[in-house]
Amino acid sequence: MDDLKSNKAKNVPAFLSSEVRAAYNRQRPPALQKRLCFAPFSSLYFSRNGDILACCYNRKFVLARYPADNLLGAWCGEEAQKMRQAMMGKALPVGCSSCQEQFKAANFSNVLARNYDRYANLPFPQAPLRLGTALFAAPFPRAFFQQLKAEARQLKYGRIRAASPPDMPRLMEFELSNTYNLECAFCFGEFSSSIRRNRDQLPAFPELYNADFVEELQPFLPHLWEAKFLGGEPFLIPLYFEIWAAIRKLNPGIRVHITSNGTVLNQKVIAALEGLKVSLILSIDSFEEDTFENIRKNAKFGQVMTNLQYFSRLARQKGSRLTLAVSPCILNAWEIPAIVARCNQEGWYVHFNTVWWPEELSLRRLPVQELDRLIHHYVQFRTHLNTKVKRQNANALSGLCNQLKLWSKNAGSYWTQK
Repeated sequence: MDDLKSNKAKNVPAFLSSEVRAAYNRQRPPALQKRLCFAPFSSLYFSRNGDILACCYNRKFVLARYPADNLLGAWCGEEAQKMRQAMMGKALPVGCSSCQEQFKAANFSNVLARNYDRYANLPFPQAPLRLGTALFAAPFPRAFFQQLKAEARQLKYGRIRAASPPDMPRLMEFELSNTYNLECAFCFGEFSSSIRRNRDQLPAFPELYNADFVEELQPFLPHLWEAKFLGGEPFLIPLYFEIWAAIRKLNPGIRVHITSNGTVLNQKVIAALEGLKVSLILSIDSFEEDTFENIRKNAKFGQVMTNLQYFSRLARQKGSRLTLAVSPCILNAWEIPAIVARCNQEGWYVHFNTVWWPEELSLRRLPVQELDRLIHHYVQFRTHLNTKVKRQNANALSGLCNQLKLWSKNAGSYWTQK
């Protein structure tokens, strides 16, 4: 989990060298390279405490606060304009330090900013010009095919509709409650009601979002391309079922992403999933029972593995992707290649979160010799890159290796500064 406390403490823009920017842009279509991140131009993120943000990483740059501010004000307001303007410069805006760290590590496959490229505004009439420019861009032909894929994605997600103005959000991400049934090793009370109650011995947070919020969402829903639901545990948050019902009514074709810990599966959940165009992200950090239950405290490994098979079948039936969100840490570090191999075998995508907190579980804390041993262990992993899943998973593992290499290079500096 990202070190939100550290992120909040950084009140300066996140500068990147021209070399880092160029290396990142080589992974992207030419038309997207003028901006490092499209989140402020495409996304609204609703956090549990009422902060409306551009993404989950940047908790510093608050666009508005619900319920004091309305959604249209958050999207069109002064703070949103400031963040967009900042993103046009040479530095990432204030609060983007987590992505800055991943950029510097060349962890391009796992950097959050990459996720927002798909929502970039690429006006359809200009597509021939963009493709013509890409023909002469370096490296050829990769630049051209990258751009061609971006144009196809625009068609897939955008669905040319006169009713969809380009200045409406294309993505909304919901983190409306910390209702959660586990006490994960690298989580804390802000995201887990169980930890807040049992470990922190603190009262529950007030629930700020209600039926009025769902009503206020409705003018935005017809224009969305995608909606993402996080928690807490989404399948334990009643308001999410109301939003899903509104999506089914107003815009049933959008892709709905749900990040779950995989522990909750009942008839209410099954009915909701079967009525949505859903992609699932499951937080599963190990296929070893002891490791899994040490990380995901209160979860039962056998039950989650049974549920995983249902979720996998559902993804195949819907022709959608199933992604495992893995958090490499001290407890599971040596299992990472085995996790990738299992995902390759099953046709599941893998995404590696960056664990910053708690410090004692972060791989940043390892001595340089141990980090180098881990890197060697990871780079020894080999597989035939004969499917899209395997290629993307290999890129994710390569990005993780790059992150570890940076930490190895800077070993000790993170802790001596404290």
